Amino acid sequence: MNQIHFDGFYVCHESDESYMGLLRFFEDGTVISCSIKYTKILSKKWFSEVLKWFIKDYDHSGDFSVEYYDHSGAFYVKFSCCEDLTKYGYNIDAWDRRRTLVDYEGKILDGGKRLHLSWYSHVNMEEGREEYIFKPFPLE
Repeated sequence: MNQIHFDGFYVCHESDESYMGLLRFFEDGTVISCSIKYTKILSKKWFSEVLKWFIKDYDHSGDFSVEYYDHSGAFYVKFSCCEDLTKYGYNIDAWDRRRTLVDYEGKILDGGKRLHLSWYSHVNMEEGREEYIFKPFPLE
């Protein structure tokens, strides 16, 4: 069965290879996202450093849903991540919040080991497609 994994990160190497996208899903339906400096080695030390700040109440978060489509026999995931500027003391309305929104949608493949996602950024009106690969947390 295709499913989202909760015991690691989904990693995408962005086109210029200087940054990589990270997604982290939680069992309660929360998802967080970020873009960080690219590293080739995802070591125990790297995971432990990222886990210090890439936690459930991270600034860029949203809710996800997983759906099954009978006509294609595939599972799909859909979510939006939005930066919570109120954490920095900003008093923002729904319009300002929407301007920090990125929408994602796509297929869950290989038992949840890969995500093929399309995205649209309300920040800069850009869109694209990326493949995210699941990287489990290293065992201690």
